[in-house]
Amino acid sequence: MAALAAAQRLAAGPYQAARGVRYEGVGYAFRQLAQLIKGGANVRVATVGMGGYDTHENQGTRSGGQLWRRLNELASALAAFCTDLGDRAADVTVMVSSEFGRRVASNGGGTDHGHGGVVTILSGRKLAGSLLGSWRGLNDLDSGDVPEYNNMFDVYGSVAQGRFGLTTAQVDRIFPRRKYTPMKLYA
Repeated sequence: MAALAAAQRLAAGPYQAARGVRYEGVGYAFRQLAQLIKGGANVRVATVGMGGYDTHENQGTRSGGQLWRRLNELASALAAFCTDLGDRAADVTVMVSSEFGRRVASNGGGTDHGHGGVVTILSGRKLAGSLLGSWRGLNDLDSGDVPEYNNMFDVYGSVAQGRFGLTTAQVDRIFPRRKYTPMKLYA
């Protein structure tokens, strides 16, 4: 309750982002999170939701389109957030994931509702590499979908284990209905 009260107090006060940082769209949620982190609210875990990815048509390329606009908004928000945090970014790990994957081939103008997807990790801690987990390419599709090479809960659990110093048994309790397989994420 004390943490909630501190967060409410900080959120109610004025906030000035770092020089040159501009938040827009989903960035406003990251701005609030930056305000709490920089204000000393001892944020351990937070979530930011962003809808609008159910794009069945006009996904777009570098010049625009629905999916392009959503991903561009997210990328701009993450860049603003990391810049705003400054040195505090060293203590932050951000995971970006979706509840559904993308198909490789179009299914009616878009590539929605496949079952393989991507989890992107941005971290102030040194990661073990730029590609983490298994990746065997796109030669063996699963009914047109990217196969699941790494279970998302193993990624979540490995981040929790690495960031909070948890044992495998402790992570098993976070996801009690599945077998946790640790992944080497941090160097």
